Amino acid sequence: MNEVSLARIDALIIDGVVDLLQAHGVGVTAAGFCNDDIDDPFAASIGFSSEHLRGVLVLILERPLAVRSLPNFKQGTVPDNTIIADWTGELANQLLGRLKNGLHSYGLDISLGTPTVFAGRGLSHFAHKSPVYRCLAFKNEYRCLAAFQADYSPGFELEEKAKDDGSALAEGEVLFF
Repeated sequence: MNEVSLARIDALIIDGVVDLLQAHGVGVTAAGFCNDDIDDPFAASIGFSSEHLRGVLVLILERPLAVRSLPNFKQGTVPDNTIIADWTGELANQLLGRLKNGLHSYGLDISLGTPTVFAGRGLSHFAHKSPVYRCLAFKNEYRCLAAFQADYSPGFELEEKAKDDGSALAEGEVLFF
């Protein structure tokens, strides 16, 4: 995969994380590529696949960042770990949904798996060697990491954005059938 395609993936991840957390009341800024682990983390991984691209997204949040992004969070309350874990899985699902919409704009449609959530002290993500590995850091007073790991078909690239045919739902829209 060429540098243009990798930069497009990076931009989708950055926009996705920043917009997602902002939508839940927490501002973060991109802080480059991952260089160390997060203390007291909650992490969720979710797989994806398509004809030409398949892999996993891992979202890792420091506990206070996950807590502050909770809907209806009240300062001074201490939510149960089960609630934080469930919310972390939901954030990963929402982030991959945003990436799915972004990839759709490049003509790539992916299917999503179900999130799996982990928590613990000193939790590290040991990525298997894969052709595409992007791990981006985000911060405010706390930190967040988003790792995108994928394999792709020979010759696959994210080409120029496809003309919007209106088939992707706008953020927040729901389709009932």
